[in-house]
Amino acid sequence: MYWPFFRSKQEEMIALRELGSHLSDNLVVPIIKPHDATPRIEGQLSKVLQTGLRMALIINTNEGKPVPTAAQVLVMENNLNTAFSGQVFPALEVRPGVTSSDVS
Repeated sequence: MYWPFFRSKQEEMIALRELGSHLSDNLVVPIIKPHDATPRIEGQLSKVLQTGLRMALIINTNEGKPVPTAAQVLVMENNLNTAFSGQVFPALEVRPGVTSSDVS
């Protein structure tokens, strides 16, 4: 299984959308690190999920201006999971400064 890492940029989402139907055999699961938690990003992710591709959505992102909160990303993840059951699952990025309490 291959897990590529993306930062939810428009070009990356377009590429995933175009390749998604070829990659939806569950051997490729992209990891998406959202730089925003807006309806626009959620819409882009929805278009990728419509291809049948699964994805991991990083909840504790540290990118963006402003950086979306974990609560905002969880709302987006819940919305996507409701629409595309079993295709989206939460993920955490473990990096310096992330504590065990952050993970739990």
